[in-house]
Formats: sequence, C-alpha cells, structure tokens
Amino acid sequence: MQGTEFETDDLLKLLTEALRRGPGSPQWHEAIEKLRDQGIRDADEYRLLMTVRERLQSGQSYREVWAGPAFTRELMQRIREESILSSGKSRILVWVSVVCLVLLIGSSVTLVSLISRKPPPPSPGDYLSQQLFLTPVKAWNFETTFPEDLSVKGDLKLSAFQGLHFPKGNRAGYASVLSEPVLDFNPSVCVELQIMYYPSDDGSVSVTLVSGSEPTSVTGLTVALSPTGYVVTQGQETRLVSTPLSKQLYTLRIKLSASMAVIEVNGQTIWTGEHQLSSPGVVRLDFTKNGKDRFETRVHSLRILKP
Repeated sequence: MQGTEFETDDLLKLLTEALRRGPGSPQWHEAIEKLRDQGIRDADEYRLLMTVRERLQSGQSYREVWAGPAFTRELMQRIREESILSSGKSRILVWVSVVCLVLLIGSSVTLVSLISRKPPPPSPGDYLSQQLFLTPVKAWNFETTFPEDLSVKGDLKLSAFQGLHFPKGNRAGYASVLSEPVLDFNPSVCVELQIMYYPSDDGSVSVTLVSGSEPTSVTGLTVALSPTGYVVTQGQETRLVSTPLSKQLYTLRIKLSASMAVIEVNGQTIWTGEHQLSSPGVVRLDFTKNGKDRFETRVHSLRILKP
C-alpha cells in the first residue's frame, strides 16, 4: 500500500511537471513514455496527461485534513486567552515603568536639592577653634636662666630654674613678666603656655593679653588658674569656669583673630568671645602670693604661634 501511494505521488508530480513544462520538454516525453509503459493509450497526448492527472489527484482526498467545530472553538479560546494575558502584562509593564519614572524623578530632585543646598558658614569662633597654629614666632623656655628680652616688675623675685616660679619663702607679694609687643592679631595669632599647677598653693598665676600701648592695663583679656578653677576676665566682665584643678601640667592656648578670642585648656574650649585688643599686643604673666603657704606653681614655657 505504501509503495503504491509513493508511486502514485511520483507519477502525479511527473504529470504536473510535464503539463507545466509543455509539449516537447523532457518531462513531457518522460510522462508519455511512463503512461504508455503502463498500457494507457490516447491519440491526444495533452488530453491523456490531463485525464490521468485528474484521476490521480481525485484519489488524494483521504490525505486532506479539515478543522472540526471543537478545534475551531478551542483555537478561538486560545486566541482570546493570549490576548487577555498579553493585555495584562502590558498594563503591568506600563505601571512598573510609571513607578520607576516617578522614583527616578524624585531621586533626581532630592539629589539636586542636596547638592545645591549650601551648609551654613562657620562662625568666626568656630573657624578660630579649628585653626591650627604650627609656626613659632617667638618662644621662651624657663628651665635655666631668665630670658633677657623679658622684663620683670613687682616686689617679689622670680626664679627661671626648672620653670618660672617664686623661690621658697612665705612673704606675700606679686611679680609681673612682660614681653615686647609681639602679638599681631591680623589675621590671627596664638599664645601658648605650659603651666605646672599645684592646687594647694596659696596664690594664683595668670596670663593677660593687652594692647602694646598700655602694657600695664587691667582691661585686657586675662586667664587665671586658681584653686576655684579658671577665671576669665574680659574688660569688666569676669567668668569663673568651675572646674576643680588637680596637680598636673596644663597647656593653655589663647587664639585670637582681629576681633575674636578662643581660650582652650588641654584641648578643651573654656571661653569664646570678642576682644578689644589692637596690634601689636603684649603678653603679661602675673604671679600673686598671699604669704600663708608656699607657692610652687611654675610656668615652663611661653610661645607665640602663627598658622
């Protein structure tokens, strides 16, 4: 059966090709010879080919496939489902795109706002506190002899051996050490002292910054170390920083610009405010003794620094 079907198909293809090529073609002669070999005779070759071809083709109807009603319904249902699914995916894709676009715009606006927002400028006091002073302008070390470029006034003598201090004795009195006009407040300057403080001492030590035109004035900026704590005096205003002082080495820094002053002790700011000093300025160290007990507090060094 399969061989017969195969041969019929080949003959049908041969006849079709012969009719397409026309009389005189190799396919035409091959088809005529094929039919005559099978015992088919006809005077008109063309009509012979057409007749045999139509008969062969009419026998191929069992190969045709027709879609029934069930197939048609299932096909249409699949088409509708695919359309609905595709429509849903499209809507989801559109919403996701919209949300992403909104988030992108919001992030961009926030970023631009943060970039364009300028931080508030630091205050003059904050700027002065953060400034580093590393360049020495003048330095005095009180470890051996008293420096010649400093002057001393008062009714008590001072020793500069292993720190500037009062020698042993119970007599009350005071002594002041004055520098030359070495402070230039424009743009800024720092006065630094190393002070070894003994809280049981009967007296106080202070550093006062005054304008060079009035080195003995009491209206400058003064920082004193006393048993009650730090005492800051600016003009007629006095402020007590109540911090009990222990026996230790204190690093006192007074930073000054043209109008502002910041006072630090061991890296901690204890006072910030304006000053009324003018360049050039003078540094004055004041030692006061009450005479009831010994006074061993010592100033080991004094330095003038620039940024």
